[in-house]
Amino acid sequence: MVCVIIVLYNGLYRQWIDQCFSSLRKSKEPLSVIAIDNGSSDGSIAFVREKYPEVQLFVSSKNLGFGGANNWGMSEALAQSADFVFLLNQDAWINEDTISLMLAYAKTNPQFGVLSPIQLNGIGTALDYNFSNYINPECCNGFYSDAVLGKVEDKVYPVDFVCAAAWLISKSCLKLVGGFSPTFFHYGEDDNYCQRVLYKGLKVGIVPKAYIYHDREDRGAFDRKNIDVNWGYNRLKIRASDPSRDEFKAIYNENRKGVLRAFLTGQFEEAKRYTSYLKLLSEDRQKIIENRSDSISGRPYLFLTYDI
Repeated sequence: MVCVIIVLYNGLYRQWIDQCFSSLRKSKEPLSVIAIDNGSSDGSIAFVREKYPEVQLFVSSKNLGFGGANNWGMSEALAQSADFVFLLNQDAWINEDTISLMLAYAKTNPQFGVLSPIQLNGIGTALDYNFSNYINPECCNGFYSDAVLGKVEDKVYPVDFVCAAAWLISKSCLKLVGGFSPTFFHYGEDDNYCQRVLYKGLKVGIVPKAYIYHDREDRGAFDRKNIDVNWGYNRLKIRASDPSRDEFKAIYNENRKGVLRAFLTGQFEEAKRYTSYLKLLSEDRQKIIENRSDSISGRPYLFLTYDI
């Protein structure tokens, strides 16, 4: 059984959740659908209950973050004996054959713990821009050349990382790797998950015959209002959390040197940025170290409990 997990947060914007859930109804592969609402205030809950009564809807009284909400959904899916979970963003939708194609590749390639379809933009006229960066020759050997030359092979293409807008995850992967780390509230959790999948000896891959549509272009004020991410620090935190490399001390010292270098060259805004990174690293140090250790030892984040 494949169980689709969708995290909702004010998803009526641009009719996202209607497109998302309606596409799932058309899937050739029978699906069970679980939605976790992260504190929507736009009527998403009532909309799903009325228009999509087949969806198992769980409502949190607060925003658990992308990782936390997905962990809740995946726990429910495993409790219902799901063999695979398919994480799908509320701003994404599938073709009729997307999941059936991915499932066929997953069953014949069990070494891949996480599979992604090709992620297109919202109108299907081009690759999702961020997705196109993940499949460059350095990160996804051979795919660009094969695509340009029209000789894409009938196989899964290994990749270092791909955005979790549409992930098929096997039950065996969840049992080995766990769920998303609570170190990351929103953004970075999928980077860290791929790090842990690779560390545990499994692979992450792209299924070139399957497609989804990810509508994240031209969001304007919506994103700026609702997403406040310190991207520079987030990248440092992802690097420091990688179980395959013990780099916290090196990262901390790099930023100390950055403060000094910026002051000596009169780049005071740069010095302020490095100082803020040092402060955040100090505050998060214990959590990062503990969660990295948990990743190595195999603590199942998926089964952490949440105050909902």
